[in-house]
Amino acid sequence: MRYRLALAILITSTASAQSNWEGADMPYLSFGVRQLYADTIVDQLLATGPIAIVNDFNTPVIANFKSGEWSYVQGFGGGGLYTSVRFGDTLVVGGYFHTLADEPINLLAAWYDSTWHNFGQFPSEGVVRKLRVVNGDLYAVGSFHTVDGSVCHGVAKRVGGHWEGLGSIDYPIGDEPIVLEVCEYQGNIVVGGEMNPIGLGNDLMQFDGTNWLDVGGGLLGGVGAVTCLAVYQNELYVGGGLYVGAGSPGHGLVRWNGSSWSDVGGSMRDIYGTTTYNASASSLLVHDGKLLVGGAFGYAGTLHANQFAIWDGSTWCATGDSIGGTVESMAFYHDTLFIACTDSLDGQAVNYIGRWIGGVFEQVCEQVGIEELLEESVLPIGIGPLVSERRSLFGLPDGSVQLRVFDATGRLINSEVVVSSAGRALMHTGTPVPGMYVVEVISKTYRGVARFVSTQD
Repeated sequence: MRYRLALAILITSTASAQSNWEGADMPYLSFGVRQLYADTIVDQLLATGPIAIVNDFNTPVIANFKSGEWSYVQGFGGGGLYTSVRFGDTLVVGGYFHTLADEPINLLAAWYDSTWHNFGQFPSEGVVRKLRVVNGDLYAVGSFHTVDGSVCHGVAKRVGGHWEGLGSIDYPIGDEPIVLEVCEYQGNIVVGGEMNPIGLGNDLMQFDGTNWLDVGGGLLGGVGAVTCLAVYQNELYVGGGLYVGAGSPGHGLVRWNGSSWSDVGGSMRDIYGTTTYNASASSLLVHDGKLLVGGAFGYAGTLHANQFAIWDGSTWCATGDSIGGTVESMAFYHDTLFIACTDSLDGQAVNYIGRWIGGVFEQVCEQVGIEELLEESVLPIGIGPLVSERRSLFGLPDGSVQLRVFDATGRLINSEVVVSSAGRALMHTGTPVPGMYVVEVISKTYRGVARFVSTQD
């Protein structure tokens, strides 16, 4: 079993615990950020979404973080901003705005030669939801029927100096798609969103250069929308409103290996650790050999992971933090992870963008199994009866130790740092439901395990 705990910075229930996150101090008005994008060409972090200087979100701005300072790009009118990307020496932005610098420009614009330009004839009705550069090609996806005179049904590719649709897709009359994400997998262009193409399944499809095809027979029932895609360890990861109760192989996040679907480590789970209610991945980011997952969930597999988790291909890890709302987007800027969140991080008010100030991300990792935990070579510790929702532990080293309590399924139900004196410490357990529990105690030079049985009704 592997342990990747950074003991000095673990989130705990003690008053002295320090958050791994802090607000990024964006100074502008906002009620959410849709996308964070690290523009490495000019060394800046761009935030797009409902962000404004005055209380008028029909005139949004791009928030720009550079050299530790925030600034903004203005001039957009008649709507909002969703996305940005660097394409060669050109910065491209998309959304549902209709003017830029008082000139009529719909949905998408480009900055080059020190000024803004129209970058395609998009319709006045619609939204560019996401811009991606895939294998050197620029793609725009969203809810727009045509671009540059080409029917595209929400998926367009930049070819030379114009946009083209990809292939031909049939949709029911009046049922235009909302495409939310695009990537490449095994040589094909894959798109996800709220889509109901005739004969291609729901919300996920791929283009092989000539035709649109389903992916693995299509996603099974209960799909709300595919909101994020990523390729990790040669598998396609698909996140969104997926429900195991409706037949999906996973809840909130699934993966496709080219021949079969499977869940991801026991699925994303709701705040109760179940798949009864919605729990979904909204943002995926591959970094340093790990898949970072942001979204709206309470657990990743059996591990308590509030809106943010780390997957290494076999095991879930978490940071122990409390992130309010949903993690909509993630980006690294100067080796620091920034997240688009809501207005709360570990109980502290933030303005919809947070940044990581902790150490390694994998601070608490899922157990392989309770049986394996008990069978490992560890030091025994004594454990006392339940008194006022606490139990005494005996035989510990003096000083700060990390306590973790697991139920019989291996689900983490409590994690805290306590200070042991004269070999003794108090552990808060609450009044757990009847059953067997395992307590793990870790310090830099010590690891002990005990078990107890709760008989409380």
